[in-house]
Amino acid sequence: MHRKEQTILIATGAEAVLVALRFTLAYLSGSLGLRANAWHSLADLFVAFVVYLGLVLARQESKRFSGLFARIEHIVALFVAGFIFYMGLEIFIEALGEGIELRYVPVATIGALFGVVISYLVARYKLYVGNQTGSPSLIASGYHSKMDMYSSLAVLVGLMGSLFGMGSLDKIAALIVVVFIFFASLEIFFTNVRALVRGESAQISWLEQFKKPGKTVIVLLILLIVLGYFASGVYYLKWNERGVVLRFGEIRESDIPPGLHYRLPYPFERVDRVEIESVRRIDTGKYLLLTGDENLIDVNIAVHYQVSDPVRYLYSLSAPDQLVLYAARAAIRQVIGERNIDDVLTV
Repeated sequence: MHRKEQTILIATGAEAVLVALRFTLAYLSGSLGLRANAWHSLADLFVAFVVYLGLVLARQESKRFSGLFARIEHIVALFVAGFIFYMGLEIFIEALGEGIELRYVPVATIGALFGVVISYLVARYKLYVGNQTGSPSLIASGYHSKMDMYSSLAVLVGLMGSLFGMGSLDKIAALIVVVFIFFASLEIFFTNVRALVRGESAQISWLEQFKKPGKTVIVLLILLIVLGYFASGVYYLKWNERGVVLRFGEIRESDIPPGLHYRLPYPFERVDRVEIESVRRIDTGKYLLLTGDENLIDVNIAVHYQVSDPVRYLYSLSAPDQLVLYAARAAIRQVIGERNIDDVLTV
């Protein structure tokens, strides 16, 4: 087994661990970013298999056809570039979707940090062996793994933002990383197309800067955090919702209409939502009541109601739905207690 093939097999084992880790963390935490990152890692496994297959075929064919080795590796590199672009598009679509409330965020954050480290080591290993052996497909696969590292880093920043109330940071981080992914895939694609047309070796110049995390990446991460912090104040109210904005616990705005709005980011302000157009339903449950003529009757009533005052509903009572339930039971008890059983059954 050649060194390049051995490298792919070792990297595939590490990426398999990442897939299992990220799917587990995504299931436990409910993180959309982790789930997208897990599918990205799963695609890495498939890409690694294609690269391995291309290397094996190239080694076998090179014994009979001179120059076919390089052409096969360039073609495999084009395939990898297509996968990088496709996965960038997948992350972009995931980032535009609606998020959910995360669970076990500290555990997910630690796991995401571990994933970043593993992705970085795998990428460095592929790039090192690829440069040592002059393998364009292995180099392309290394850059694919490096893009996976940047995606993992975006997810990590998003999870850290969730710890501090910046829920939108995950989506913004993913969108910024998608830019890197698109540029990387296009660079790999056009570089290997030129190599196939001109019959020369692939020289990936623009992506060389990503081998060493420099000031550009650090500045982008800082800008990402700042932008995500202020962007976390943007919120949207649906057609049947009204909002109430609180600043340090004091009501600043009430009965905010549907649409796109802005509030100061956490911890300065927060918005509470109430559905006022929706009809709410509470079942009293089955229970026995005594009628006016001293007969027992089994009663189960459904109560329908709407919220008219968001402020009073949210802050005047600790459990308004329970109050409606108790009030409904009291009213039913009074009505049935004043009537005989025949009147109750014929109502």
